[in-house]
Amino acid sequence: MRKGLVIAGAVTFGSTYLISTGVASAFQDGKNNDAMVPLFVPVLGPFITVGTANPSAIGTFALVVDGLAQSAGVAMFVAGIAAPEKIWVLDNVAIRVTPRVGPSQAGAAVALQY
Repeated sequence: MRKGLVIAGAVTFGSTYLISTGVASAFQDGKNNDAMVPLFVPVLGPFITVGTANPSAIGTFALVVDGLAQSAGVAMFVAGIAAPEKIWVLDNVAIRVTPRVGPSQAGAAVALQY
């Protein structure tokens, strides 16, 4: 599993979904305001809310960006779990460092031995 991709996907999805549910909770004031209820649905909720809440242009933009960010987070998380990470390991390799000191040179030589 690709640990970095899994963590990035989980953080991206989790933070944007938390914001969505916070906004939906703030609009639940007991006056039967159900326009924001779809925000409780992960990934598709922001897109559904565009149709149910009839938002302004900036509101539509924010909801679409929220939906895309949630989708990207889920995609990264799934890709990180599904795609195994390949790690190349060389066996029987030794690094040999030889000092080079002479009248016209000073330093070291590095050689790999297989």
